[in-house]
Amino acid sequence: MLRNCQASRQSKISFQADADRIRACWYEMGIPQQVEAKPETFQPFPELPASWEENPPELMDALRNASDSAEREPSTFTLSHIRLRGRDGQIVGTDGRQLFSEDGFKFPWQQSHLIQASPLFRLSEMRSKDRTFVGKAIDWIAFRTGRWTIWFKINKTGRYPEIDSLLEKSQSAISTLRLDESDAGYLLRSIKHLPSEDVLYAPITVDLNGAVVLRAKAPGKVNPTEVVLTRSSKEGANLRFAANRQYLTRAVQLGFREFSISRGESRVVAQAGKRSMVWANLCQDSVIAPRQSAIRVESPCHAPT
Repeated sequence: MLRNCQASRQSKISFQADADRIRACWYEMGIPQQVEAKPETFQPFPELPASWEENPPELMDALRNASDSAEREPSTFTLSHIRLRGRDGQIVGTDGRQLFSEDGFKFPWQQSHLIQASPLFRLSEMRSKDRTFVGKAIDWIAFRTGRWTIWFKINKTGRYPEIDSLLEKSQSAISTLRLDESDAGYLLRSIKHLPSEDVLYAPITVDLNGAVVLRAKAPGKVNPTEVVLTRSSKEGANLRFAANRQYLTRAVQLGFREFSISRGESRVVAQAGKRSMVWANLCQDSVIAPRQSAIRVESPCHAPT
């Protein structure tokens, strides 16, 4: 109903209700306006939890990041939900291609619960510096921050995939990329200008062979474009793999600076404190080989002062 109220900011809207109609009334340039809608019956709000666990403001950031990683459509493994596990305070969201996890929070339960991923966590009101409280009341989980309390129904029948093994820093990792802080900013500024042969997966080649190089190529072109991250380093074996640049970009935006890879077509595990992000690499056919005739740009050798 409110979407249909095309009132200006200065207009005062009054609401009238009778047995079968709700009316919104206001004036535009002295001309009366009205929108009607049928009243809907809503279930009452769940009862407030009897007790709450206090958490830092970062809890809302973790819920937002996990929700942004979840599938937007219903799926077999309830990937449109995020998982909250009490025994280690872990929050996880995945769409089956990328995964975000953060642990160390306090929940008033020990087991795992699934709740719907939600864009509510992106609202500016949810990004306050206030501490966040978490409670559980029968079939509902509630979050309270500032003046806001939001409830989520627990999904008791949904299935969630086994993801714990993916979050472990693989013992078989043969190469680790360490991204310098100034190079991280340079990457974010440059990667959006690199060409792409595939709009859907937006592949970019990460070449860890002495230098740390990002490589991309335009459709129908022979010579690739390379971005050399001069202040970053790799540890371990030389490795070249193709990644979805959207995942790489998001990981860098979220503050990840260390990335472990076990082989070219394996997953990338990014870790920063209690946070982890994992994504599946593209097949080796998407890897772009180096060429001496490549267009090459380099990040500044010295950090900006």
